[in-house]
Amino acid sequence: MVEKNIIITKQKVFKFIIQLLLVAAAGVIGGVTFKSFFEELEPSIIPTGLSGFAMIIRTWLSWGGIDIATSIIYLALNVVIFAFSLKYFGWKFLVFSGVGMGTYVLGMEYGFIEAILQSVGGNDHLLLCIVGSIIMGLMTGIAIRMGGSTGGSDILGKLLNRAFPKIKTGWCILIINVIVLSLSIVTSGLQTGLYALVNSIVSSLATDMVLDRSKKIVAYYIICDKPKEIADAILSHYHRGVTQIDGTGMFTGNNKSILLCLVPYDQSYKMREFVLSIDKNAFVFSTPVTQTIGENNLMTAPLPAPVSQTIKNNDLAMSESHNKCENTPATPKTKKQNTTSKTSVSKQRQTSKQTIKGSNTTVNKKSSSKKTTKNAE
Repeated sequence: MVEKNIIITKQKVFKFIIQLLLVAAAGVIGGVTFKSFFEELEPSIIPTGLSGFAMIIRTWLSWGGIDIATSIIYLALNVVIFAFSLKYFGWKFLVFSGVGMGTYVLGMEYGFIEAILQSVGGNDHLLLCIVGSIIMGLMTGIAIRMGGSTGGSDILGKLLNRAFPKIKTGWCILIINVIVLSLSIVTSGLQTGLYALVNSIVSSLATDMVLDRSKKIVAYYIICDKPKEIADAILSHYHRGVTQIDGTGMFTGNNKSILLCLVPYDQSYKMREFVLSIDKNAFVFSTPVTQTIGENNLMTAPLPAPVSQTIKNNDLAMSESHNKCENTPATPKTKKQNTTSKTSVSKQRQTSKQTIKGSNTTVNKKSSSKKTTKNAE
């Protein structure tokens, strides 16, 4: 049991580190993209989100002769947002978001890649806006999927998504971006606002592509001659239920078995090769599932434990209970328990004797009453 707990702890620590590194990488790449594809252009493109709002604030301050870096303004805005989000999110999300936001700020400050502008020439603003928006949207989705964010509108989007679950996180961020879009039009003109609109739509679609990809369900239909072997393999490998349907090929007239299995998108990419490795003559096709209703809802139910692990846990519990039964010594009876048992037995005997005496006396009384009636006669 101790070794098993150590292995589980190591796995959790390894997973935590990998997630943290992915959030940090997403933050750095997002900050570099902001600096290279938007802020350093002439004229600059104001993206949507909190980073774009930080650029707007910097422009307003520059009108008054105050020059503050966009990264510093972005950092200050995030500190305020983090202070309000402490009571809504757990420590893990805040730690990951802090790392993502910190690396994003570093990318904003020091991540300018001049070769990007030189290769494009710095004139094709639309191309730079589209490519930069795709990269920023993907990085935002990766950070959120890993359990964190890069700060700013990501956290606000998650707050709105928690309050209104039917609204996707990407569209929640889009609503926030509309406000920044309006301010960018007022600050830098209509052309900058149109670029911001392109950035908002493209980045939101990219974010949704990353987040919704893991929620999709794929239905696999497997027409085969070895239904038992394939079903057992799917149950043990994917830990998903399989339904067998009897079918007949209308051209050949041969009876065939059709297996139906719903699998999450993340687990479906090897299903075809997995089935063909068991039955080379099997015919496999899939279709996306938009909704599941009823018991064992696949879109809401968590992934069940592996069958082998369940059997191991049951065997371990049975062995532990068996060892406890063998190791527990038989408790010897004490003198008090012996005396109490003897007294209870003696009391039972006395009560039985009293009942017998009572029954005898009642019989004697009846016989005497009969004799008196005869004498009276």
